[in-house]
Amino acid sequence: MGRESLHVVIVGRGRAGGSLVASFRKAGVEVTVIRARPLRAATKPRFVEADVVVLAVPDHAIRQTAARIQTDDLVVHLAGSQGLDVLAGVARRRGVFHVLASLDGRSPVPRGCLCAWDNGLDWIDGCVDDGDTGEYENDGVLLARLAKKIGLVPFRVRDADRGRYHAGAVIAGNLATALLHLGVQQLVAAGVDAEVARTSLARLLQTTAARALQAPLVHALTGPVARGDVDTVARHLAVLPPGPARDAYLLLTRVLVDDVRPPGAQGRAFPGLRDER
Repeated sequence: MGRESLHVVIVGRGRAGGSLVASFRKAGVEVTVIRARPLRAATKPRFVEADVVVLAVPDHAIRQTAARIQTDDLVVHLAGSQGLDVLAGVARRRGVFHVLASLDGRSPVPRGCLCAWDNGLDWIDGCVDDGDTGEYENDGVLLARLAKKIGLVPFRVRDADRGRYHAGAVIAGNLATALLHLGVQQLVAAGVDAEVARTSLARLLQTTAARALQAPLVHALTGPVARGDVDTVARHLAVLPPGPARDAYLLLTRVLVDDVRPPGAQGRAFPGLRDER
């Protein structure tokens, strides 16, 4: 831990693994890549030595892959929804290293992204408070250091909180695609070419995300709710046919009115919004 150089072994090469390889190499971290399928098919475990062994494999293959590795070093997986239990009994030193980003497997992980890590120990400022010492204490420090090395923001997410954390990531990162789909449907119904609708709404979503990067959500919000434009919201609800698009519009508009819009915004009351079904 005292030396400056780091050696990371990445097992597997999915999109997360590929982007981490690019990030580590760009940051000057020594990286060795091992193919996962031949490893799992081998008749005996493979000895691996590194500062950190990263399992860049599908969630269902984490435990099986870890069982084929013989090492005393720290073994981590990249799954956002899985905790430390998946490595129990197959890795002596284990951890989680989840990057909160949508990755393509070629480009480095964007700098500034959250890295949700855990190693199961209670430590504050590098000190374990449960009486443990040594290499286990250092594992948390190592994971935070590794995240910072590639420009990520390390934040510890414990196993008990991981489900809530990952659900939040899916709501913002994956369900936004469902909203794009519903938006494209409405533009196409209005006569816009499907490809033009898709790319135009994707760019609109980019500008929305850019505003959220620059300011708190109450200040980043635009559109009829931010303006207190009750009439426009009513017109939208009148023209949207019953179905997923209208349901999503109604539910999420209520969220904006109740939770996101700044207190005291003009047009405070949205009459009828509560009565809509």
